Amino acid sequence: MFSEMTVLENLMVGHHVHVSYGTLAAVLGLRRVGEEDRRVREEMMELLTIIGLADYAELPASELSIGQRRLLALGRAMAMRPKLLLLDESAAGLSPVNVDNLLRIVMHLKARYGLTVIIVEHILRVVMEVCGRVTVLDHGQKIGEGTPEEVRENPAVVEAYLGQEMNDDEVRAAFRR
Repeated sequence: MFSEMTVLENLMVGHHVHVSYGTLAAVLGLRRVGEEDRRVREEMMELLTIIGLADYAELPASELSIGQRRLLALGRAMAMRPKLLLLDESAAGLSPVNVDNLLRIVMHLKARYGLTVIIVEHILRVVMEVCGRVTVLDHGQKIGEGTPEEVRENPAVVEAYLGQEMNDDEVRAAFRR
């Protein structure tokens, strides 16, 4: 995030690889540069509307909350028109309301742009709602793979994430150690 730039300018930076004019055309101020810039602004404003930041378009990015900054990062990634979106702990530290908002936006972007989304995430609800296929690692080793439903029922995954069931004697012995 470029904190001194506006929210809209941050998205436009992410989109710069898709403009058709070069540096010389921009320096010369050719008409097509202005026309394309207007088109890009409109497209980026549409993206800001999708991610819920349109009202903050002219605000410096430094004034956004942590949750809004995560959405801005997502928007900047989407401004590059990816086919594959990689999200690494995107919901970490967010409030439940912001996690729900992020989920809704990612699902909308996934459907609208036909994205493939790869997520590294510890908030299982995010994984289970966004992913069609899940791979679970425990200390770097794959312990489960399949649909969310299959993974949810996998005994190795349940044990790794919820712990194994212990009888009363085992609980007492564990507390004595």
